[in-house]
Amino acid sequence: MRALVAVLVALLLAVPSWAEDTVVLGRQHLSLAEALGWAKEHHPLLRASRARYAQAEARVSQSLASNVPDLSVKVGRSHEWLQNGGAPRQDPVDMGFFVIPATSPSENTVLLNPRLELGYLLYDGGRRNLSVEKSRQDLLTWDCDWRTQWRELSFHIRQQYLSVVLHRALLDVQEENVRLATESLHQARGMVRAGRKPQLDMLQAEADLSGARSAYNQQLGALNKAWVHLEAMVGAPMDPLARLDDLDSDVEPLPEESQAAIQAFEKRSDIKSLANQVEVLLKQVDVNDTALNPTLSLAMACGLVGADSPLYQQVRASLELSVPLNQGQATRSANQEVHALIQEVVEKASALRLQILGNIRSGYVALAEATRRVAIDQEQVEEAKESYHLAERRYRSGISQYLELTNARSVLNRARADLEQARFDRKLAEFQVMNELEILP
Repeated sequence: MRALVAVLVALLLAVPSWAEDTVVLGRQHLSLAEALGWAKEHHPLLRASRARYAQAEARVSQSLASNVPDLSVKVGRSHEWLQNGGAPRQDPVDMGFFVIPATSPSENTVLLNPRLELGYLLYDGGRRNLSVEKSRQDLLTWDCDWRTQWRELSFHIRQQYLSVVLHRALLDVQEENVRLATESLHQARGMVRAGRKPQLDMLQAEADLSGARSAYNQQLGALNKAWVHLEAMVGAPMDPLARLDDLDSDVEPLPEESQAAIQAFEKRSDIKSLANQVEVLLKQVDVNDTALNPTLSLAMACGLVGADSPLYQQVRASLELSVPLNQGQATRSANQEVHALIQEVVEKASALRLQILGNIRSGYVALAEATRRVAIDQEQVEEAKESYHLAERRYRSGISQYLELTNARSVLNRARADLEQARFDRKLAEFQVMNELEILP
């Protein structure tokens, strides 16, 4: 019975293959890469973008359908009758697709006209091919828009994931501070019991421990808020388990700053989208120019009634040429509008390039500054540890006051928090540069 219960519990607590083997508070331990992969497949915004891409693919198929001839079957029904006293029709009447037979004064005639029609546009001045090209350009535009959305979403997920990891690291710092404050309280109590220190030291140690626990609870609340925001952004319950230095450790190294802008201009989907818009607008100019070109179309029809019927089978074909006489003013006005739109898109692209260049420069500056701060803060943490241990020994020996130990512990706690913040800033600067270079997960 116990074995059966163990098997049922194991099945209930089974974790999907894309997650780790541990579950904490109903959350699955997801690495950053797994969180990004989940969001990429299930986020509603990306699903909507993929649906728009599918719509663009359907429009491409619709445009290609214009190259296929139109084929249809049509059936008509007509009635003919003569009023009393009307003169009969002595001879049959040829109506093209069918023949109306002779009638008598009292005869009613029901005529069926089944036929098969074929129509095809032989030449339209290039408008049909340009329509296909425009729909394909629209497809490329939606693909670029999807990549842009994914780039922005992945950056925000990376940023929020990084924020959760930072809050967890700061929580560890506060937990260590609580441990040190607890040790200091024990030391103060021992010194007071031994009569080597006044009662005030124990009261101050208790106040310090209470303040450390309060700071720990505040940091825990900040962690939970960041956690909830990350889960809402990813769309799955998750538990990030990583250190700041471990995030995206397998990502390709960043290029030199001098090459970063060139790489960004070549890879950014939003720049490609703007360039694609210019191509579409230039195609639109060509479409407008073809309004003055003639068109040539072919139409064929044949009746579907056998030769033994009163209506005999017949085939007819026609060739139609259409030449526009005066649309020049409308074409010129349309082209003026398109050229203005092209100018607008070009200026947007220039502004976007300047924005990307500024973001890359500021990202590299922030990265260099954060790297320098990490090195400095690491040294300060080591110095603060030595100062704390020295203050602890001095207090135990009765040389110093408890206030010196409190100050040394506060300095060590602040140095550790500053180091974690510097590591966070360094990693965030890396993510910002990766986002500008569109290094997608």
